[in-house]
Amino acid sequence: MKSIFITTSPQITTLTTFYIELAKTFQERGYRVVVIFDSNKQREEKETNLIYKVWPNKRPTKIKDFLFFKDLIELYKPQYIISSFGAVNISLIAGYIYGVKNRIAWIHTNANQIIIDSNRNQLKAFVLKQRKK
Repeated sequence: MKSIFITTSPQITTLTTFYIELAKTFQERGYRVVVIFDSNKQREEKETNLIYKVWPNKRPTKIKDFLFFKDLIELYKPQYIISSFGAVNISLIAGYIYGVKNRIAWIHTNANQIIIDSNRNQLKAFVLKQRKK
């Protein structure tokens, strides 16, 4: 069975709800979906057959998280990895190393927000905007 990984935050927000609905849609189309949360809190979804996992650390940036993700890749062999928030780096790097061809870093921030957040520092805004591209 084809698999898809989705990494996101467990908080009940519109973005997380979007990812859960996306996961349900993939599941309806015949994919096995593994949702990996980036916090030590478990979100309850009883009406679905989605597979829920939680990173070993609160923010997935350590070698333990990489090894955890590597084991999941070897077990489920995903065709896609869709990641957001804190798990993007680990997901993309491990996916690349272990041969997942379709790796998606889902960015939510409007490009204009970067300028506002960088306090109008043009150099910082330029660097952040280039990174986002």
